[in-house]
Amino acid sequence: MEKEIIIDIVKSALIKVKQARLDLDKNYVIRANNNLQSIHDILVSLARKVDSESENN
Repeated sequence: MEKEIIIDIVKSALIKVKQARLDLDKNYVIRANNNLQSIHDILVSLARKVDSESENN
């Protein structure tokens, strides 16, 4: 997997972390939970892509 793609995926997850933290500061628990779920989905997707590529090599 190209380094730039991984960097973009991690940046996306970090943006969601920041949004979740802001939501928690405002007591927007449901929205924060949705952002945390998005982070989980992004990182699981990244892990699967990396795992798939390591199996192919």
